[in-house]
Amino acid sequence: MERRLDAEYPEAAQEVSIVVEVVDQEIATAAAAQQSKSDPSGAPGAIADAEAPSVDDADGPILVSEQFAPELYKAVWASAAVTFSWSAGIFIYGVNIAFALNAVVNGDPEFVSPRSTMLLNVSIVVILVATVCLQEFWGQAVLWWGRRSCLLAMTLAHLLGALLALLGCIMEAVPLLIASGLFIGLGGGAHPQLVAYAVDLSTQQTSARNVGLVQGRFFMGSVLGMVITATSMELTQIFAVTFLMYLTALLIIFFVLPDWSPLAEKRAPCTQAKLLRALIPCSLVGTLNRQTLFTKFLLLALFFASAGFGCIRVWLFSFGIVHFGLTSQLCGLFVLVVGAVNGIAAGVATRFFDAKRGSDYLFWAQPLFAIYAFLAPGTRLAAFLGVALVAFPAVGDTTMSAYYFGQAGTERRGELAALSSVSNNLGKLLGTLATGPLAYAWVEASEETGSSHGLPPPPSLQALFEFLAVLAYFGARKFLSQQDAYGRHALKLSSSNIGTNTGTGSKKDNDDQASNGSTEEVEGGNEVCST
Repeated sequence: MERRLDAEYPEAAQEVSIVVEVVDQEIATAAAAQQSKSDPSGAPGAIADAEAPSVDDADGPILVSEQFAPELYKAVWASAAVTFSWSAGIFIYGVNIAFALNAVVNGDPEFVSPRSTMLLNVSIVVILVATVCLQEFWGQAVLWWGRRSCLLAMTLAHLLGALLALLGCIMEAVPLLIASGLFIGLGGGAHPQLVAYAVDLSTQQTSARNVGLVQGRFFMGSVLGMVITATSMELTQIFAVTFLMYLTALLIIFFVLPDWSPLAEKRAPCTQAKLLRALIPCSLVGTLNRQTLFTKFLLLALFFASAGFGCIRVWLFSFGIVHFGLTSQLCGLFVLVVGAVNGIAAGVATRFFDAKRGSDYLFWAQPLFAIYAFLAPGTRLAAFLGVALVAFPAVGDTTMSAYYFGQAGTERRGELAALSSVSNNLGKLLGTLATGPLAYAWVEASEETGSSHGLPPPPSLQALFEFLAVLAYFGARKFLSQQDAYGRHALKLSSSNIGTNTGTGSKKDNDDQASNGSTEEVEGGNEVCST
């Protein structure tokens, strides 16, 4: 009969064949979905009993039943807890690796020699190169294996780096200290991935708040790292604490953080060709080219903002000591206060803005503190009064990060995280290299003659970079706003029953319910956005 149909009605036979193929594909898809629903590993750890949310409408906004809102907020809190421990660990390591090299090479952590300085520069280069080279891989890997698995691997690399640093101090072995930097670099870029995790589980209204939660814990983790570094502990004890910080982050990821970013329905299989391509560092250029011009300008703004941060890390301990009369202890106290103010501001103020409005209102404040630094009187009181100005750019940076990550859907936020990590590291490097010679020349001229001889104060360079960041952001908002994709890919919580991993609700029923769902907003992470 099939041969007769093919012979007499070839067009009808072709249509029947197409229909059969479509039905077969639907059956296979439904079977795979049912298999994934029966897999209990979708929500690991402390909330393993909670069902992972499933998406509806793969080509549009992700619709999730509002019953998952509390679990989503718990997951964001878990990512913030990971950020806190991870930030403390990386700060302690970054400060004390220099002292460790001094101790091993010169016998005294405080004594700096040309050889220890050279080895420190080698360690910094190793960390930077390893971080940049693997960012394309991590950016793609989150789409293959999920962000939780990648964060586990990245944190494990940091854990091994801290262990090697500890062993290097105990055995007085420089190669172990340098190798520790390699592992720290291989696991670099975890912070942007944690921010992307928070955005993946956020609605348009809560993305700034959730990113603020993560950023706030990042700053507070740095404060904890400063406090631990300021203690009189031995280097071996300090690196043991660093190891414990990373171990804590690893345990939180493994036992508490759910594997919901990206959601299972948004992931793609890993092929050998994709894997090999992702391991080529220059592939990141192709990732950059795939972004819209608007996204590239937001990335450029973040780059110049990071360059400004690289500047202050240099001039605070040179220009700040000479101009404001700060001692090294007061510089440390200043950094501690700034970190605490940034953490509180990022965690609290972002509750009152969505990402776009917060960026529009506060990103212009980037150069405020730098301008104040070279115009303010040269007193210690003036330096600490300027701390009030750092809160505004801290909130602007946080909302800007949420705005930037909102430019792509959950399946491409790994790319944005990779680009953000590279941009952040290169921006800090630019600020450090540009400010170092100017700060040295300014301090030398001031100490020898009491005058700067017309040299611009180092904070002016920071103000220039941050002004360029503001210009890039508002230039994009003014001339490229038609490419702004913010809000198009945000998570949407519907009062309708979208369907869960228990298999309730068919695809058709979910579509009908999503199209007719009534919506409202409520506080505390339980809002339901209009669909």
